Amino acid sequence: MTRTKKIGVICAGLLGICLVGVAVSFLFRPLNDKITIDGLSDAAASNDYILVKAEEEYYELQGSEAFAALFDFGAWQQEKQVPTEEPVLILRFAELWIVEFYSDGMAAAYNGYSAPEETSEAYYSLPPQVMGDLTAYIQQYGEAHELGDGAIGASTFRH
Repeated sequence: MTRTKKIGVICAGLLGICLVGVAVSFLFRPLNDKITIDGLSDAAASNDYILVKAEEEYYELQGSEAFAALFDFGAWQQEKQVPTEEPVLILRFAELWIVEFYSDGMAAAYNGYSAPEETSEAYYSLPPQVMGDLTAYIQQYGEAHELGDGAIGASTFRH
């Protein structure tokens, strides 16, 4: 093998190793802190401006310890499965920080402000009573809004 071919083979090998390293680091990025169970728990307990879409009804509420307790975060399990249906309940903690709940007992958390070296979305399975408990609480304690009223717009719950 000529010297030029050896250098080409070495360069190709190094390039391959680099590509594998980049792919592995991308696949194993840590979750953004806000979409971890602890981050979501803190937000539900302390965020002072949470916007909610429950079916076609809209609300605003303040986080509290009582609200956070309804999530039963200790029983949530992280999943790899991406929900495929439409969410039935959406909470917006900040502009691009959203949690969507699905009728099949799944939740998807997104933070559009995640750093490139972090994973910006996570999926969870949760106990069956959580959806009903959250919906009842929101309807009782949430301030009702209407689409287009200044607080809720067409893009409020899109990520």
